[in-house]
Order: sequence, then structure tokens, then C-alpha cells
Amino acid sequence: MYITRGSGGLNRHVVRILTLLALFGVPALAGPAPALASSVPTTDAGNTNTCAVRTDASLACWGDNGAGQSAPLGGSFSAVTSGTNFSCGLHTDASVACWGNNSFGQLTSPWGGYSSVSAGAGHGCAVRTDGTLACWGNNSANQVSAAPGGTFTGVAAGNAHTCALSTSATVSCWGDNSNGQAASQVADHFVALSAGGTHNCAIKTDSTLACWGNNASGQATPPAGTFSSVSAGGTHTCAVRTDSTVACWGNNATNQAAPPAGGLTPLANVGPGGLTFAIQPEGTVSPSQTVTITNTGSVPLRVRALTFSGTHPDDFFVGSSSCGDDIVAGDNCAVTVRFSPQGQNARSAMLNVRTNAPGAAQTVTLAGTGGDPPQGATGATGPAGAAGPAGPAGPQGDPGATGATGAAG
Repeated sequence: MYITRGSGGLNRHVVRILTLLALFGVPALAGPAPALASSVPTTDAGNTNTCAVRTDASLACWGDNGAGQSAPLGGSFSAVTSGTNFSCGLHTDASVACWGNNSFGQLTSPWGGYSSVSAGAGHGCAVRTDGTLACWGNNSANQVSAAPGGTFTGVAAGNAHTCALSTSATVSCWGDNSNGQAASQVADHFVALSAGGTHNCAIKTDSTLACWGNNASGQATPPAGTFSSVSAGGTHTCAVRTDSTVACWGNNATNQAAPPAGGLTPLANVGPGGLTFAIQPEGTVSPSQTVTITNTGSVPLRVRALTFSGTHPDDFFVGSSSCGDDIVAGDNCAVTVRFSPQGQNARSAMLNVRTNAPGAAQTVTLAGTGGDPPQGATGATGPAGAAGPAGPAGPQGDPGATGATGAAG
């Protein structure tokens, strides 16, 4: 079961699942991100900072560090969450550690083993390994003390309220209910949950969305459709549709509710749609022709396979390819195709380009004509042969005619 941890603190937006900060290209942090030597499996944006877990399980944080919220602790972590001026991480040994502002005791998490943790505006909550809840920190609206009993799979801390997803797929909320965000129990069954500043959104078992709480900017009025993940911010919300595109709604004062086209999906444009080769003598190889593969999406594109099919697939082959690495958004790579007819007359095939973009492989039609095989050059004249042996003697000739009588003396 997939759980989206909540986004705590006013104007906070989570990118742990959606990676929305990088996707939108809008800087939302007070400082530059560090150069990460490895890819980042989990990222969580707080009110004015962001923290991430590297693939080697260490932490990296950047942005506002006025309260030490961007100075993470050492050790190995499996998850991280950032709230308002403080952050918490889940160690690989299942313990929780927090750093930053401790005005409300939000850095003092109870001892024990946990499976998930969420940082709010001034409080934190976590799910123990036995499924029960533990909360600590600011309790001004009973967002800590009113945590219900029972077992849960996920928890989301908001500004001054908290919600949790139970093992029976129901949602319970407690704490500040000034905007209806902490209605004691939301009637439905859910698979994912996110708490914003003063509103919440969750994904139902049928993959549609339900939101409740503050709707002053339309942040609690989700669009129709089916979704795989959701993240509630301070006054806006974003979610990933099941087709991998992103939808956002609510406050759009800084374009935070205006995702780029293409969403989280790589998109491939393959062209031209067809190649035609000149007549080529059977058994010989033609000059190359080029197919260009362009990433028209917003995340890296990778070419997974280049294959040939159709009537004469063995008559065509890839001469070269520059498509071995990820193709960043807006970039392209090239594949050259050559024609070597194995017979005469019309020859045809299809080049199939399979990528990590959704949908079937894209195809390029290939056509050419096989001509007569080339003839070898005439060889040089050989040397004269030796004289043959003498032939047998011919038959004796007939006697000659009698000569004329000589004159009388």
C-alpha cells in the first residue's frame, strides 16, 4: 500500500513523490541545492528547506538553515520529512531523529521503532512498527494528544492538525478543525493520504480523489479522473494521474498550480516516419539514412530496443546509434539505418523504436529495391598455348602428266 506522507507548515509543498519542484522549474528554496553524487530516492520539501535521502542512505538538506533545519544528522536513513523550521529522518534501524527548531519539543521523538514519520508546523507524528501512533511537539490544538488508538499504515502532519490512514483503509484526523480539516473520520476507504496547511487530500480505493478542509483557493476541489499519488501544499494541491501526467489546483500566485505539459512522463518523437532507399544491387550495402529520436517530455527518455520486423527484416540493419544514454528533456539522439537487399525487386520492413515512454513502440517504414547482383570484370587474355606435334605424312600424289615430244634433230 502506497502512502503519501503529509506536508506540514503553511505554504509547504511536498516533492518526495511528485518531484514537483524540479519538474516545475520554479525555485522555492532560500539556498542552492547541493551537488548530489548519487540519485535521490526520497525528497521532502518543508516550509523553507528541502531534505533528501541519497542512494547511499546519507542525508542532504538545502535551503533556509536559520534554525539548523538544513544541517542533517549523520547516519543511515530510509526516509526524511521536513516541516516548518525542523526536519526528521527515519534511520535504517527504524529509530527517528529530528533536528532544527525545538521551540515546542518537536525534536524529542519518543524512543522506539517506526515505519514512517511526518513533520508538521511544530509537531511530528510517526507510525510505530506495531502500527500504533506516536506524536510529539506543539499541542496547541490537540494535534498531538488526540492521536487515536488502533493500527495505521501512514500518518500526515499538517499545520496544526494530523491525519492517519488505518490498516482498514479509513482516515482519521484530529487537532485544529477551524476549516473542517480535522473531521474526526472521513467516510470512505483510501490508499494514500496527504495533509496540507489547513486541508487534506486522499486517494480512494477506486483511484479517485477526495479533499476536505480549507477551500479558500480551491485547493480542496480536486479534478475528476484517477490518480496514483497526491500531495497537499499550503494553499494548493498536486497529484499524478494514472497516465503519469500531473494535475494541480488551488492558489496559483507563483505558478505552483501550473504544471508543465507532459507531466512526469517521457515522450518520444521519432522521425522521419519512413525511409526509402535507392536501387541497391543484391548483396551490397547502401549509404546510411538517419532516424532522429527526440524527448518531447519533461523527464529523461531512454531507448530500450531497436528491432526490425515486416516482410524483409534481414534486408535492413542499424549502422550506428548515439542513443545509449538517457536523453534529457528537449534533446535527441540519432540512429543510422542501412539497406543490404538479400533479393531483387521491392524490399520492405519496419524499424521498431521502443523507449520508456508509455504506449507501444514507434515505427519507421523502410523501403528499397534490390537490383541485379554486380558482375565480375572480364579476365586478362591468357598466354598462347605450345605448338602441337607434327601431323602424319599425307597420301602419295597421282603421277604427273606426260611431257610433250621434243623437236626432231
